[in-house]
Amino acid sequence: MHASECLKTSNPAYPDYELLTPHYFDMMSIDSKLITGPARPSRTWSYAYVPNIQNLWGLPTQSPTYPCTTCTPEKTTTLTNPDNTVVVK
Repeated sequence: MHASECLKTSNPAYPDYELLTPHYFDMMSIDSKLITGPARPSRTWSYAYVPNIQNLWGLPTQSPTYPCTTCTPEKTTTLTNPDNTVVVK
């Protein structure tokens, strides 16, 4: 989030910045996948996600420019396959 989207509060010499728009929002993502069936062994895939916490960018005195060119555009996903091999993307 661009720093201009924050409300400056508290002591002007040591200000605090409160977000006007929250950092987080609900997002659906898959945790695991299980496939079973008659005469078939169960197969499970599991997914793990690394949190992608971003700091504020820009200066409060600047107008925001989107998209942020210094922000991380993707998060890392780790997939564990049924044979326990791991793929990180």
